[in-house]
Amino acid sequence: MGLGLTNIATINQAQTLSPQVQLTIKLLSLNNVELESYLEKKIEDNPLLIEKQNTKERELRIQKFTDKYSRNSSNLDLLNNISYAKSLREHLLDQLLISRMNNKEKIIATYLINILDEAGYLTENDEIICTKLGIDAEVYEKILISLQNFEPTGVFARTLSECIYLQLREKNLINEELSELLANIELIADDNYKELTSRLNICKEDLFKLINVIRKCNPKPGLNYSRDTLEIIAPDIIIEKNSSGVYAIRLIQNYFSNI
Repeated sequence: MGLGLTNIATINQAQTLSPQVQLTIKLLSLNNVELESYLEKKIEDNPLLIEKQNTKERELRIQKFTDKYSRNSSNLDLLNNISYAKSLREHLLDQLLISRMNNKEKIIATYLINILDEAGYLTENDEIICTKLGIDAEVYEKILISLQNFEPTGVFARTLSECIYLQLREKNLINEELSELLANIELIADDNYKELTSRLNICKEDLFKLINVIRKCNPKPGLNYSRDTLEIIAPDIIIEKNSSGVYAIRLIQNYFSNI
């Protein structure tokens, strides 16, 4: 038996979703972050929409969430990995982009940037680097000297002495006594002032003046920059173990503002 026109029209009407239903389906498909972004855009585009929750309340809620999970030692401290500043690598690559190095030198320089440790030091052996890159020591040294003029001063040093030397050189503070002191910097860590005064042929008072100059330098210049950022995804649910040892799933509510 065939369907009449009336029945077909009824089926078509049933299959046509109202705008409200379509919107509901769309909203239900969004996660918390996407929904927050959607609501913020709607508030921005529509002056008739009013956000019920003010900024202070929202910040307080986020802080409360942060405090709760940072106090729990069983949770990873992911919040400390969130960073909004440029990383050392990004900062150096920006400078490399506008440097006068040719393309080949920039490729080598990029490799050196990528193998820096967090403090900004080159910890890999010079000969090994040259072998890996297939370049001679002269080319390597030329590029390294250029990179050691990048900010922050002291990066691309291979030793603590070299790091401090680069910073003192920039300030025009390098002299024979400071150079000699840097060559014996391990004696400062050992508090072996007697040996230092003997090697530098100066009195203890003058030695301490030189040491104070060194201590004003930054031994780990790379740490002034953030680490390469780790993207943290806001959860829709949290799985927790209660006092009975049973795991429970809890939906994150009130993540976003009401309108």
